[in-house]
Amino acid sequence: MQQHTTRRLAVLAALPAATLMFAGVASAAAAPAETGDAVSTMSCSHSHSNKDADHGYVDADWLKRRSGPHTSCEAWGQEPRGTKIYYHCYVITDGGDSWTWGRVAGTQKQGWFNDDYLSDGGSLEEC
Repeated sequence: MQQHTTRRLAVLAALPAATLMFAGVASAAAAPAETGDAVSTMSCSHSHSNKDADHGYVDADWLKRRSGPHTSCEAWGQEPRGTKIYYHCYVITDGGDSWTWGRVAGTQKQGWFNDDYLSDGGSLEEC
């Protein structure tokens, strides 16, 4: 978790306040986000595109691949520890959770992965 938080904060610190508010993260210089500025925690539909050339690995015994960036979204399958995930982009939900859309290496299986369970905290490219 610490590696994930440190990595994401390093990227967010370099962004202008307006971008931070869009991501649902408030900085000291910005006002709190208005409702609708972040991805709804209950939304299982969110746009994504392949903006990232990075990858990471599943860092949990099993990690569910979901239809949307929330634990209430349908699980399309699960991947075991050490599975290589090619990152496409990430979102931060209004609950503060970070999710990466990615593809399982060597397959066409894609979905949302909770960044807390990816070896390096997930994608650094916002969807």
